[in-house]
Amino acid sequence: MLHRVISPNPNPQSNILYVVDRTISFYEELFIFMHPAKYILQNWPKGELFDLLINGGEDCVVLNRDGCWDDMSCKRASNFICQIRDKDAPCRDGWEWYKKDKKCIKQFQTKENMRYAKKICNMADGRLLQIPDAGTQKFVEYILNDGRDYWIGLSDVEKEGQFKWSSGEQLSGFQHWSRGEPNNLGEEDCVLLASNKFWHNVPCSMNVEVICEVKNKNECEQNNGGCDHVCVNTPGSRKCSCKPGYTLVNGVQCIDKNECKHNNGGCNHICVNTPGSRKCSCKPWYTLVNGIQCLGNTVLISNEQN
Repeated sequence: MLHRVISPNPNPQSNILYVVDRTISFYEELFIFMHPAKYILQNWPKGELFDLLINGGEDCVVLNRDGCWDDMSCKRASNFICQIRDKDAPCRDGWEWYKKDKKCIKQFQTKENMRYAKKICNMADGRLLQIPDAGTQKFVEYILNDGRDYWIGLSDVEKEGQFKWSSGEQLSGFQHWSRGEPNNLGEEDCVLLASNKFWHNVPCSMNVEVICEVKNKNECEQNNGGCDHVCVNTPGSRKCSCKPGYTLVNGVQCIDKNECKHNNGGCNHICVNTPGSRKCSCKPWYTLVNGIQCLGNTVLISNEQN
């Protein structure tokens, strides 16, 4: 996601820094994000919500310089900040793109045990989330600011005390255990990311919500994605296209287009189809000009007088 402050504050005396990009609407004291809210985060100053009924018409929300939210009139001018989705993000709708690790992440708000949690991720062509470094941990904390627990792809099911990720990689380097964890109380062989953002080992039979990851696979890297000409990687797939003068068939093949079939290829006289194009020529005693036109030759005979 990219964020940028767009306009200067027209009122230099105002303590408002900018309008929150997800402008909020007000219906009977209910604030609703313009797009589906993923983050159940509120940062009102003490007593601000009790001010709503007193100051009617304050239906939009700004972020003050102190970092707190404030409701105000939507007609009031202020700076604003936009959020733009990364156009190059190769994720399906509903998935978050983590560019550093080149993977798409999605939480599924259905509670399952570890076994079925893995199946949910497998059905999405992915696996339970792996958190190999602090950067991934911070990103996940950002997108999971909802007070829920989530399974991650870490367990010591195979051998007690030796934790492995679902990819088979041994846990090493970065770890983010809660204090006293892992403690293996009561066959606690699976790991969840708790609402406090730390790792906890718990019984695999617990029903917990699921977070999956899908590594961005570039289908065009191998054999050009099966495309004859141009292969473009897309979220979860690829798209083939053809060079000019060719027609795409069967979604992958490029067949030469006969440009001479339509309007004689624009040629005055003779049109000859060539790979990806066509070539014009003229009948005898005509000259080709501009690649398509045929002009008659004028022969001037001069009688020389002796």
